[in-house]
Amino acid sequence: MHGVWRDGNRFELLAESARFLPAMFAAIERAQHSILIELYLMESGQLASVLIDSLTHAAERGVKVALMLDGYGAMGLAGEDRRRLEEAGVALSPNIAPGMKKAAENRL
Repeated sequence: MHGVWRDGNRFELLAESARFLPAMFAAIERAQHSILIELYLMESGQLASVLIDSLTHAAERGVKVALMLDGYGAMGLAGEDRRRLEEAGVALSPNIAPGMKKAAENRL
């Protein structure tokens, strides 16, 4: 699937992680102005660390970076990882689904 969402933007659906992850990291590296990533599932670990490193390096070179996470799907992301993102200037926006806010608060 290919298409144009808005002038100057384009997208390509990459269904398998073997295609998606290298393309995502390459796009982060090429970004000059802004990055907006929305993820449903994210938990601390090797892949999260690589992503956090990539996003923080982008922020350090002056790219505006925003990461929207699902409040339930990102409950496995450690506070230390969240702090790394925020300290690097990454706008971290958890999107808590209705009815899940209480569960998320209890877990923190």
